[in-house]
Amino acid sequence: GQAGPAALLPNLNHRDPEMRKLLENKIFRIALSYAIDRNAINEIGYFGVGEPRQISPPRSSEYYWETFSKSYTTFDPSRANRLLDDLGIKRESKGGYRLLPDGRPVTLQIETTNQNSRELEIVASNWRDLGIRAEVKELARQLWAERKRALTFDVAGWGGAAGQMPVLDPKW
Repeated sequence: GQAGPAALLPNLNHRDPEMRKLLENKIFRIALSYAIDRNAINEIGYFGVGEPRQISPPRSSEYYWETFSKSYTTFDPSRANRLLDDLGIKRESKGGYRLLPDGRPVTLQIETTNQNSRELEIVASNWRDLGIRAEVKELARQLWAERKRALTFDVAGWGGAAGQMPVLDPKW
């Protein structure tokens, strides 16, 4: 059978206006995607048998589209850094963190329920290499769900559906 992929869910409705503006920016999210070493995640988390891709229907689905599945999945930290530089999200000289327009460091906590924290630690490390203050925060499932409903998270880590028939459950 098809195993469901791990998903990163940026909070596009963030309560902090500066963070919301940043997370809503498609170029910012593309930069985050290019910074993720999916091959390392595949080796460490899935013993090399997974297929690094976006959340999308798998090859066995009639809805599979390779262009969509592979969009922004190349591990290219240089490109990710250029995109962030082009957006004007500059690094401070002291700590090396990128700054929001109000001077605060760009901080992304990836919240999870401990189902994929090993893989998410790789993502956080990749994002720290970009100058983003990133860390994984493991929560009890009930608290994770409550924070998600209250829109008080930066990025949620969760499992996705296998996506064989996305029209049956389009939330994925």
